[in-house]
Amino acid sequence: MLNYCYGWDWDARGDFDGEHSLEAKAFDANGNVAISAIKVKVDNTRPTVTVFNPAPGEIIRGTIAVGFEAKDAGVGVQKVELLADGFRTNKARSISPVQPLVGGSFDYDTAVLQNGPHTLGVKAYDAHGLSSIAAVTVMVSNGVANQPPVVDAGPNQTITLPAGTEV
Repeated sequence: MLNYCYGWDWDARGDFDGEHSLEAKAFDANGNVAISAIKVKVDNTRPTVTVFNPAPGEIIRGTIAVGFEAKDAGVGVQKVELLADGFRTNKARSISPVQPLVGGSFDYDTAVLQNGPHTLGVKAYDAHGLSSIAAVTVMVSNGVANQPPVVDAGPNQTITLPAGTEV
């Protein structure tokens, strides 16, 4: 009796989500057939993610809460991470056990950003590694640090400044 082992690759990225049956048939020299089948579940759908705080265009300063909701009905959300201007921050959360719906917020100190427009986003990963990003553009306005006030006193006026202030 001879035993053979065969394998093949199946790229399921183009197949619809849901259950699929895979079947292997073996034929011998006498015309006998043996069939073996398995069922597999295909999930090509990326998780969805929404950023609901801050609002698009909002002026932000200091430490803020970036609120989000991530969903994946297929295999569930496994990880979420906070992005600033498209780059990972040190804020990430692994979800264990994997959940179909995850909500929450990340505290983020905007002092690390220059004043002006920035994009804050949340990236969600499902248990298969598929991911998606939702982002909002906001205006950071943390003020100007260590800069003396601008004063226009007009001609022939005296202004008293604190000691050590450069003019």
